[in-house]
This record gives sequence, structure tokens and C-alpha cells, in this order.
Amino acid sequence: MPTHTLIALSGALSEDSQMPAVSVKLPIHINFKNVVRLNSRGIKLWCQWIGQFKAPARLHFEECPAIVVKSFNLVKGCIPDTAQVDSFFVPLYSSPTGERKDVLVVRGRDFDGKDVRVPEQKDSKGNPMEVDVHETYWSFLRK
Repeated sequence: MPTHTLIALSGALSEDSQMPAVSVKLPIHINFKNVVRLNSRGIKLWCQWIGQFKAPARLHFEECPAIVVKSFNLVKGCIPDTAQVDSFFVPLYSSPTGERKDVLVVRGRDFDGKDVRVPEQKDSKGNPMEVDVHETYWSFLRK
């Protein structure tokens, strides 16, 4: 018996996106891993679609890339009260090599809802990588 409904978004979230019709009988897990771009009309479409899920519906956002996290921070209504972010990517950078890497942080392992511990990562030369976001990146965790 299924325990949840999984929706995997991919590509660009734009005015041309088609959002699925979903039953709210089970918790809904939305995976953002393959979202590569959002525009303002896509964010408006997202907010309208996600706004339909009222309590007791439960939404879980998974593998949110930085572009999605930034939208969560900028636009009210992207994360409704019925939702929680279960995992998201944090961009890292290495000054010595110029390498970039996105590392996944997971609720319960790397963050508890507001405090985040980004796992240490090294570049190809063994240098520690640094978190490459402004302090406001974490704002969505306090909503």
C-alpha cells in the first residue's frame, strides 16, 4: 500500500508548465532535483497550484536546488503552512581551484528546521570548500 504521492518536477518552471492534479489522501512529496530554471510566471503558477493544498494535506519538498531555495526566500506563498522542506542543496566553492559543488543537506541529519550543518567537502586538490551563499539563503527555514 502506498505511503505517499511522489511528484518529480524537471526542466523549467514557467508559464508553459503543467502542474498535475493530485489527491490529498496521502502525504505529497515533491522532488525538485531536476528543476533547472524558474521565471516569474512559473513562480506565480507554482504559488497558485501549491496554494490549493490546505490542512490536513501534508507536503514534503525534497532535493531543492539553490534556484528553488532562492525563490522560496523571495516570494511569499512558495512554502505553504502545510509544507516542510525535507532536503535542499547548498552551493560550495573552492577559492584555490575555482571548483563548485552542490551538497545535499537532509532534515534530521544535517538540519533540524533552523540550524544547518553542511557536511565538510573537499575540492579535487584536497582543499576544504566553503559555503557559497549569503546569510539570507537560510531564511526559508524560519518561515
